[in-house]
Amino acid sequence: MKLKNQKKNFKNSEKENIDNFLWTDFCKRFMNYSHFSKSAPEADERVIKAINRIIKPNLFKDLSADNIRKYITYRKKVENLKDNSVNRDLHSIKSMWKFAITEIFNDDIKNQASLVKDIPTEKLTKNKFFTKKEIEKILTSKSAEAIKICCYLMLYLGLRLKEACCLEWEHLILDKNIVMIYPHKTKRNNPSPKAIPINKKLKEFLLSLKNKAKHKYVIGKEFITRKQLNYFDGVINRYLKKIKVPGTAHTCRHTFISHLIMNGVDGSIVKRWARINNEEVLQAYLHLSPEFSTETINLLPY
Repeated sequence: MKLKNQKKNFKNSEKENIDNFLWTDFCKRFMNYSHFSKSAPEADERVIKAINRIIKPNLFKDLSADNIRKYITYRKKVENLKDNSVNRDLHSIKSMWKFAITEIFNDDIKNQASLVKDIPTEKLTKNKFFTKKEIEKILTSKSAEAIKICCYLMLYLGLRLKEACCLEWEHLILDKNIVMIYPHKTKRNNPSPKAIPINKKLKEFLLSLKNKAKHKYVIGKEFITRKQLNYFDGVINRYLKKIKVPGTAHTCRHTFISHLIMNGVDGSIVKRWARINNEEVLQAYLHLSPEFSTETINLLPY
């Protein structure tokens, strides 16, 4: 009941006039909503800053379809943003318009963002997970220690890159074979961690590192700011390219989830270990091999 009452606070008893509604006033209202309702409000903050830099709107109605297209063109051609990233920006803008129409203005106003289509992106046909041979190559090829440690953490715990980089030694409870994963997409001062079991191979690897650990972070260096993470992400991706293993740092997380499913682990357990909240997100991570489908169909008991 409390949650429903909180959501009602975003609505006005009287609708505003779009012709004179200031862009700055909209941003305040929208970001209040975003911080309350979204897991990553900082993404909306970045898009608003980009809109202010490129479109420079005075009124909300300046966020027109034509100006949104100009924004997309500028982000793609001038700032060299990748198509998927531009589409994410567009989705954020569409959520702004949806919020504006339902919460601020009249419902009969035309949604300008709906007139702008996503940039078509090429669908990857390759299975987006590493094979056992590729995993062995990743973990045994010569590399910087930080890369090797990070790959171990992502492959054996399903961590995102930032989660792996922010993992501290004090988060590891090796005598109980668990690791405490703290959510990084939260504004709470004391977020609740998730207890994840540690694979025995990962435990052996971590024990071999612990005696010589001199840094509070397990990877031995600090890669926690956005700039540092982008740099380290590029370092790992170049390492994978060098050893001729197709994929990116994030493919490690896809690998963790896909291999658990292919080896018979129940989906509800995978969701808990991977910190996935709903079934739709889990399905987006599953890239099962043709061999798995063939082997599984032959398990029929008749």
